[in-house]
Amino acid sequence: MERNNLIKKGVVVAVILLFLSVSVIPSTVTTDVKQITMPTAKGDTLYVGGSGPNNYTKIQDAIDNASDGDTVFVYDDSSPYYEYNIVISKSINLIGEDKNTTIIDGGGNGDCVVKFYADWVNISGFAIQNSTGSFLEDAGIEIHSNYSTISGNIIMDNVNGIIIHSSNNNTILDNTITNNEFHGIYLQDSSDNTITGNTFISNTRVGLFLSHSNYNTITINSFFNDGVSIESSYQNSVYDNTVNGKPLVYLEEESNKVIENAGQIVLVNCDNITIQNQEFSNTDICIELLNTDNCLISGNIFNSNDNDGIWLSHSSNNHVSNNTVSANSCGIGLSYSSNNIIFGNTISNNTHLGLVIQESDNNTVSDNIILNHNTGLQEAGSCDNTIFGNTISNNEVGIQLYASSDNNVIYHNNLVNNTQNANDECNNSWDDGYPSGGNYWDDYNGTDANGDGIGDTPYPIPGGDNEDRYPLMELWDGKNQQPNKPIILGHPYGKPGIKYNLRTQLIDPDGDSIFCMWDWGDDSYSAWIGPFESGKFISASHAWSKGSYEIRVKAKDVHGAESNWSDPLVLVIEDEPPDVKIIKPEKALYIMNRKILPRLFRKTLILGKIDITVDAIDDSGIKKLEFYIDNELRIVDESPPYTYTWIRDKITVFRHGHAIKVIAFDNAGNRARDEIRVRKFL
Repeated sequence: MERNNLIKKGVVVAVILLFLSVSVIPSTVTTDVKQITMPTAKGDTLYVGGSGPNNYTKIQDAIDNASDGDTVFVYDDSSPYYEYNIVISKSINLIGEDKNTTIIDGGGNGDCVVKFYADWVNISGFAIQNSTGSFLEDAGIEIHSNYSTISGNIIMDNVNGIIIHSSNNNTILDNTITNNEFHGIYLQDSSDNTITGNTFISNTRVGLFLSHSNYNTITINSFFNDGVSIESSYQNSVYDNTVNGKPLVYLEEESNKVIENAGQIVLVNCDNITIQNQEFSNTDICIELLNTDNCLISGNIFNSNDNDGIWLSHSSNNHVSNNTVSANSCGIGLSYSSNNIIFGNTISNNTHLGLVIQESDNNTVSDNIILNHNTGLQEAGSCDNTIFGNTISNNEVGIQLYASSDNNVIYHNNLVNNTQNANDECNNSWDDGYPSGGNYWDDYNGTDANGDGIGDTPYPIPGGDNEDRYPLMELWDGKNQQPNKPIILGHPYGKPGIKYNLRTQLIDPDGDSIFCMWDWGDDSYSAWIGPFESGKFISASHAWSKGSYEIRVKAKDVHGAESNWSDPLVLVIEDEPPDVKIIKPEKALYIMNRKILPRLFRKTLILGKIDITVDAIDDSGIKKLEFYIDNELRIVDESPPYTYTWIRDKITVFRHGHAIKVIAFDNAGNRARDEIRVRKFL
């Protein structure tokens, strides 16, 4: 890993040096970030401000009269320049005299301050400020082009600092990006950009947000009261960044790690990561999980962050327990995530929501304290969740369910001192039947004639037709209950004869000590192991022969009450490599991706681009497929159809023979390859 990081750093330095060597900025121009010596530009220099007889008074006028390769130099004596929607549709350099004093001010008139619509635009040496408008569309600088560089600027007080729309191979270097209303930098559907050496300070939503953006390099940036967030973005290289002086830990496709001393943590496609006993403050989303499973987030403190303490997206079988989450925008959030356990946390005084569950099913929320929010616990579009044993108090709304949040089970919660204890527009169960009972409501006015602790009349839930049929007359104090049904954490594939660790968290609603028993799925069982403290994670290992197994675990408290068996974890043990074959190109002549005629006894001949197509199958499923040209990795494809379009890399006079190689990896850790040799022209 250290060697890989050094290689990545070398690539970034090479990219920056290449930019400096080919830039068309005049050799007399410097920035406050660094002294740059460059070759003289081929184009002319147009001046804005200053005392020259032909100097322009408006930046846009100079740009309109410039040609590709020209430089527009802006003096600071006429600053600030009150211009907005400055459009750059030519490959030029736009240079300010001093980033601290050469100001382009959008004047709060909406839209963007500066827009790029041409490739190879360079801008440096400005303070760019005061755009207003749409969260998704408007910014201090908006890029709709490629191969441009933004360096040595101050970008502040805009809707977004910089937006990069569907644009590639741009460099954002050594800027200060601060106090923007939403994001400091917003990458949308953009790839292969380099963001390095920038300082992000107190941007309201997120310092750097990546949405559907892959293969970007983000390195050596400093975030203060700021951080990084992602949405459907993969294969980005993020390293050597800091958040408030601590490392920004960004892991992708990593497993079995313990993270310590982080300023912010972002996990993408990870498994079995442990984050314990840390403190996070004054950042954006402290811990963010995307497509990440089987993690433990326990015993941490999240305090005074701009956005969320913990956010799980498309992530399953994670345990978030015994954390203190306070004074953030939202405490804990789940979106499109299932089978997670949220247990024993104290969630308080977050400015908007305590716990939010969006489009997420089959999660368990138990034994949390949730107080002092606009809404304590909110569900939207979420079904089959179990919410029990929580104390929810002093919120505007205690529990809110809407947008087809159906078939949830809500019982044994204490709802006290909320302006409105609950609101449910959907179809849910608000009790555990008789005699177990429902919830305690501090505004329940019914009586208990037979003294069984259950109200004689139901408690109506505002918002729809739901009711708690068996409201509790006293605060729920944890009568002895059976332990929760456990959930197994572990990888679903493996190889024969190797011991694999599986984990489970044992939770007893009463806090009693607890035992567990494993059914290994091969007609063997463990003994009752324990006792362990409630809430503790337990690991156990076993080896299997080749085959498919359903592993289960159950819990038993010290009073003998047993849980139900867990849902089975299906474990596939196999050692067969994947079947992988290059099916295109065949032995034939191809012209511009079309097969013209076969060449059965000669090498494949390709003229122009070609779609390399591969078939790959395996019983455990294909995890990824790597495409190589002449042993150089070109892409990693994680979903069928597996295809790579090979376009001309560079014109060569003598070398036309090439090797095409693909390597398939299955989910059990096996691999296989296929390789062909071809001749390619153009």
